[in-house]
Amino acid sequence: MIAVKALLGVIIGAVIGTLLFVVAGYPLLVAAAGGRDMNGGIAMGMVTHIGPMGAFLGAVCGLGFALAQSRSSARQPMSEEARKRRSLKIFAVLVGLVAGYFVLLLYLQGPPRVSMQTEPDLHFEFRTSAESLVHSDTFTPRAELFGHYNNRVVPISTQIRIEDGEAFLSGSIQVEKGKGYDDLRLRAVLAPNLIVDTTVPLYPGAEVLPGLTEWQAVDYIQNPVTGESELGYSQKTHFYHYEVLPHE
Repeated sequence: MIAVKALLGVIIGAVIGTLLFVVAGYPLLVAAAGGRDMNGGIAMGMVTHIGPMGAFLGAVCGLGFALAQSRSSARQPMSEEARKRRSLKIFAVLVGLVAGYFVLLLYLQGPPRVSMQTEPDLHFEFRTSAESLVHSDTFTPRAELFGHYNNRVVPISTQIRIEDGEAFLSGSIQVEKGKGYDDLRLRAVLAPNLIVDTTVPLYPGAEVLPGLTEWQAVDYIQNPVTGESELGYSQKTHFYHYEVLPHE
């Protein structure tokens, strides 16, 4: 009988642990990442890492609970007053855990977000090595919005500066409703054979954190000459950041 209870404790604990870690952990990690999970990396991590960890810890806790219950049932029955005290302690612990979770969530979310209902301006900047740029009579580095499904291009007025061997491409664009920007990505065309692109909030109605974001690695690095494309998360050359401000 003890073996059956232990097995049930492991199974139920693993299921509850998985659900608890995934459901409760995902909002915390998204908040810690600045409220963005545009490429689904956090969600993938929840399934491949956080979920299994929750299952393991839940199984251990379920096994311990089942064994503790089996031992307590063999002892002298607990008085009604002792049961009430234990129930109050368990309730207080649960309330404390829930309250602590929401306090942590609010802390990670940071200051109130900026609403994009008013068609604000998105200011951005790409950072790369100066040698990555090709500047000639026939080619000038630029930034633009690009649609991969329809090859739509929205040019953006771009400024370029060079500092200590690094190149910076900056510009801004108004996030206007009805322009279909929600299907576009921001990219920098650095050379005829080098394009870097990323996802930024271009859809009115979203909310973003105020201020300038941290420097982040670009999503993709592409060579339009050969058609090759690679993920940009692990490289240390091409970065971007942005901020959203009211339209002037």
